[in-house]
Amino acid sequence: MIAVGEVETAQFKLQSQAFASLLKPSVPVLTVPQRNHFDVIFDLLDPATALGQATLAMMGVRSW
Repeated sequence: MIAVGEVETAQFKLQSQAFASLLKPSVPVLTVPQRNHFDVIFDLLDPATALGQATLAMMGVRSW
C-alpha cells in the first residue's frame, strides 16, 4: 500500500502514482484526508482512520 496526503503538491501525488505503477503486483494508493508527508504517519495505527485500518489489516490484526 502507498499512502499519500490529500494536501500534498501535485508532484508528490504524481510520484506516488508512478511508484505504485512500477510495483508488481500493483498496490493500492490511499489518499489520506487532511494529511501531508510530515503527518500522514499519525494515521498508521489509528483504527479510526482508513490508513490505520488498512495498516492493521496488512498486519493481520482484526481488532485493536
